[in-house]
Amino acid sequence: MNSMERDSMYHNLPNAIETLAARLVQIDKQLKEQIGDIGDLEGLVNKVNSIEKSVTDIESALATKADSSTVSALSTKVSTIETNVGNKADKSTVSTLSNTVSTLQTDVSKKADSSTVTALDTKVTNLETAVGNKADKSTVNTLSNTVSSLQTDKADKTTVDTLSGQLQDLEQRVAALEGGSGT
Repeated sequence: MNSMERDSMYHNLPNAIETLAARLVQIDKQLKEQIGDIGDLEGLVNKVNSIEKSVTDIESALATKADSSTVSALSTKVSTIETNVGNKADKSTVSTLSNTVSTLQTDVSKKADSSTVTALDTKVTNLETAVGNKADKSTVNTLSNTVSSLQTDKADKTTVDTLSGQLQDLEQRVAALEGGSGT
C-alpha cells in the first residue's frame, strides 16, 4: 500500500465510520421492527408460565375429585335412600291418625258402657303405639272386631256408622303404610 492509498483511506475513514454507524442504526431499527412483529417475547413467556400454572392448578383440583365409579355408587345409594324415605309415613300422617283415634275414643266413651270403653281404650292405646311404630293389620282387625261388637251391643247406630267409616279410613291408611314400606 502506498502513501496515497493510505492517505485516501485515512481521509475517508471518518466518513466510513459515519456510514458504518448509520448502517448499524438502520439494521438495529429493522431488527426492532421485525422483533416487534413477532411480539414481546417476555410477554409470551409470562403467558406460557401463566398457562402452565393454570394447568397445574386444574390437575390439583381434579386430583381431589371423586372418580366416576364413586359418583355412580353414591348416586345409587342416594336413590335407595330416597325410595326408602318415600315409603315411610310422614309425621303429619301419623299425627292425623293419632287425632282420629283420639276422636274415636272420645265418641265411643260417650255411648258405650264403662267396661267396653275401658277395653276399647286399651285397644286404642295399643293401636296408637302400633301406628307410631308402623301399625300392623292384625291390630286394626282387632279394633274393627271390637267396633263391630259395639255396633251390636251398646252404641247407637249413628255413632257406630261414624266410627265404622273412620275405622275403614284408618284401615286403608294403615294398609297403605304397610303396603308402601314392604312390611
